[in-house]
Amino acid sequence: MKKITDKHGELKLSVWKIFVMTLIVAFFAVVAKVWESNRRAEFKKSVAYNNFSEDKISKIMGDFHTLATCKDPYIENFYVKHPEFSSLHKLWVLNSSGYWKQKLEKRMCKLQNKEFIRTKAEKKHIYPTSKKMSWLDKMDYHMVDYFGNQCEVRSLDFFLWWAKQSEHKVFGAFAKRTFDWFTNYYAGFLVPADSSLGRGVEIMPYESIMELVKRAKVGQIWPCSCKSFRQSDSHIPRGTCMLIAEVASLDDSMTKYPDTGYMVADDILKKLKEFEDIGLVHQIMCVSSPQGRKMYVLCNCDNKACVPMFIKIRYNIPMVRASGFVCEQTELEKCVKCGKCATRCYFGAISFADGLPILDESKCLGCGLCVTTCPAKIRKMRRKATEPFHEYTQEQIKKHPETTIKS
Repeated sequence: MKKITDKHGELKLSVWKIFVMTLIVAFFAVVAKVWESNRRAEFKKSVAYNNFSEDKISKIMGDFHTLATCKDPYIENFYVKHPEFSSLHKLWVLNSSGYWKQKLEKRMCKLQNKEFIRTKAEKKHIYPTSKKMSWLDKMDYHMVDYFGNQCEVRSLDFFLWWAKQSEHKVFGAFAKRTFDWFTNYYAGFLVPADSSLGRGVEIMPYESIMELVKRAKVGQIWPCSCKSFRQSDSHIPRGTCMLIAEVASLDDSMTKYPDTGYMVADDILKKLKEFEDIGLVHQIMCVSSPQGRKMYVLCNCDNKACVPMFIKIRYNIPMVRASGFVCEQTELEKCVKCGKCATRCYFGAISFADGLPILDESKCLGCGLCVTTCPAKIRKMRRKATEPFHEYTQEQIKKHPETTIKS
């Protein structure tokens, strides 16, 4: 793997990577366009919005705001209140780029004898670094933003279909190879539960939830698209998706910006601890180059709902990658045989024989959930470089060892 920084520590990007990423974005833009067009046709056919009254429209918009802001993140409750929408795709209702809401606003203006003026907020892109970015950096950055905000959610159905084709008798091998290749540009990385890391373990900034939160602006928590789209267990919360500003330069602290639309680090860390207790895995979704960790969202996932995790577990396609750590078991004679470790392991890395846990390191992705709840304290995390580390992080730690934290 080539270095992603020059001799001065500045980020550099290859023209080849830009070309490949452009092709990926173009392809998935078509996939997203087809999906969006089909969903809009379903809306026009199923929802007689031209017959809605002012009161009904106001009620729909108010209930959707409650859903989108996680005050009630269960889209099923929205469907109960507004059954006209129940036949529509859940992902589209949540992520329709404002299409159906705009149709309702237009209907409202007609009822009030007002002119409908379509307004589009001007997007001012603030790059997450104080350093001057090259035109290649900016081009790559905008492609990441477009893929993450416009294509990714509208492509989840396609991802599932693509993964299923890997088991096709004729085309399976080709589908698997191409999907494996794609995950070099788009994949999730697990981040260990912070309390799972033992004393004296050196942590690189991109491997610590605490450092990620401190160094990035984290937006409000939103309903998880996967959990709204796919069935999860009833006790799993829906409001678990955190939009996060990409961190292009690790010596830039993103929390210095006092934006009111972003949550403070302490609140995010409390929420993350709550998710750990429930048994959710921390995952950062990375676009452009996973080893470059150009992330755009921090997910808290389970294996039933999360599409990338399901694809990894079901089809062994690396849409989710290891954290760089694995669990280590010691002093098995102290095991109380409670079975919590196996229950908490989403990846099937723990089994029991003669009442004692057996760990399959080849399946362990290093989430740390089995460590945090072990009553016998016989489990700890150990560094194992199963995935390439972020090279920029390593270079920065050599130059600035004081930025490395120890848990």
